[in-house]
Amino acid sequence: MKFVYYAMFYISNYLCIPYRATLLDRIYRRMREEITRKIFAFVGNDVVIRPKLKISYLNKVSIGSRSSIGDRSMIVASGGLLIGDDVMMGPEVMIFTQNHEIPPLGKKIIDGEIVTKKVVIEDDVWIGARVIILPGAVIGKGTVIAAGTVVPGKVYPDNVVLGGNPAKIIKYRNSLNN
Repeated sequence: MKFVYYAMFYISNYLCIPYRATLLDRIYRRMREEITRKIFAFVGNDVVIRPKLKISYLNKVSIGSRSSIGDRSMIVASGGLLIGDDVMMGPEVMIFTQNHEIPPLGKKIIDGEIVTKKVVIEDDVWIGARVIILPGAVIGKGTVIAAGTVVPGKVYPDNVVLGGNPAKIIKYRNSLNN
């Protein structure tokens, strides 16, 4: 039966409903949410998964309530992916939970092992367009990641603005009057 849900997910993945078609968009979103509940590890309420998402290891993805994944994003979740509540992702975000090790000299690079590390995106995070998140990254609550940022596999504190390649803390979100 899961095969049917996978097929429905991938078929619906190519439907692009304009935001202005409010009723149709609402129906489309609810349908996608119900399908993902059957094939993701966990799906909260009011989740939005925009079209043309490339994703693997769906059963290792958890996504919290009121979170969204932008158009044309790419997720490789072999190491596990936890997306908290109220997470906004722009288009073309890439999230990787696996990488190749760099073997020592004398061993061919292609013969290196594959290493998986879970990615955690905590609650209330805004991820800009074309951000790349690498294996092992833990993004703290209330974080904003600027468009085009490359986020290495490190632990980042809560309430910061990250930007650059590699990601650096640009500022702290201490108050409304920064």
